[in-house]
Amino acid sequence: MWAYISQFGAEHLYGVISIDQTPKMINDESWPYGMTGLNQETRPAFFDAPLPKANKKSLNMFLIGLLLRGRKYLNFDHKGTNPLLLDHADADWRETIRKTDVPVLFVAGEESPFWPKEHASVSAALCPKGESAVMAGTGHAVNWESPKEFNAIMLDFLSRVSKQEKSHHEGH
Repeated sequence: MWAYISQFGAEHLYGVISIDQTPKMINDESWPYGMTGLNQETRPAFFDAPLPKANKKSLNMFLIGLLLRGRKYLNFDHKGTNPLLLDHADADWRETIRKTDVPVLFVAGEESPFWPKEHASVSAALCPKGESAVMAGTGHAVNWESPKEFNAIMLDFLSRVSKQEKSHHEGH
């Protein structure tokens, strides 16, 4: 989504929701909120090892059944995706976030195995209309792990974005 916004701007968007994704994965002195253990020195071989389990809570049975039926589609191809993961890791979207002038909700999993939860509030502070939420007891897949709580936060954000957009259009 940040690549889209950097290329096309946010004029066709009412708002953006970022779900447990840091805008800069490589840690350095300017950004300690990246992927745990990932820095310039560890980057070349970082994605050769399996990633930690993404979720902290057990997923509901319907979702598990759906995943099992689609298991053959969910096998993670480490070798094939390594170039994509490295490209993703090399991205730094902080400047794009600073220029994003629509409301942005950054949601973090409190117990994400990938990065510290503080990435959400720090990212929101970069954004002119940024806000953040931390989902208690969840890992990376906050919308799967706590769907009711996530939906409440998402729907609240979307209702406020919708009202802002409606009043903006009525003013013209």
